Amino acid sequence: MFPIKDDIPARRLPLVTLALIAVNVLAFLLWRDGGTCDVVDYAVVPAELTGDAGRGSCTSAPTWLTPITAMFTHDGLLHLAGNMLFLWLFGRTVENALGSLRFLVFYLLAGLAATALLVAISPDSDVPSIGAAGAISGVVGGYLLLFPRARVISVAFLLFFVTIVAVPALAYAGVWVVEQILFDLFDVTSIGAAGGASSLTVAGGLAFGLLAMKLGAGRVRAEQAGV
Repeated sequence: MFPIKDDIPARRLPLVTLALIAVNVLAFLLWRDGGTCDVVDYAVVPAELTGDAGRGSCTSAPTWLTPITAMFTHDGLLHLAGNMLFLWLFGRTVENALGSLRFLVFYLLAGLAATALLVAISPDSDVPSIGAAGAISGVVGGYLLLFPRARVISVAFLLFFVTIVAVPALAYAGVWVVEQILFDLFDVTSIGAAGGASSLTVAGGLAFGLLAMKLGAGRVRAEQAGV
């Protein structure tokens, strides 16, 4: 099955979601020219942030800025495409619910919360961590809290037949989590980022998204209802 969109009516063009996707794609094209060091330049390394290790030979981004640059860094087309698909699937609706500016802040804070959990649990790790998984997980968590019964319109391929089906958004959220765990297990990125980094960032982002949206869900729903 291939997801197309959810069944929540869009009230406006999700400009921030589209811009985030564009920035991720642009960063992928500019920051990766075939060398591992080009990607690690922008990765989060917990030991560097905590002072347990000096900055390595890849020094394009200052250490303090890597929690941001890492959110827009992907090493491999599969890594990028999977993340951007789910950012579009869930991000457009959450942006419509929050408004563009609040959604951008929410997205960036989710990514930072994901990095914070990674650093808190593995402060001396020298394994680079990259990808938008933490920020997108925050968006997924916020989406599920706001729209727990939403369904995703998907194209299903059954042998020689093609049909349209509505799949619970919760199922796709589960697919997202499993995908990130598989990234860890099979080291989809080529920088040696396996070993739990992706799973930790997903957990951190998801927890932030659920908690932040729980605290503000009443206000968001009231705004949507025009109260």
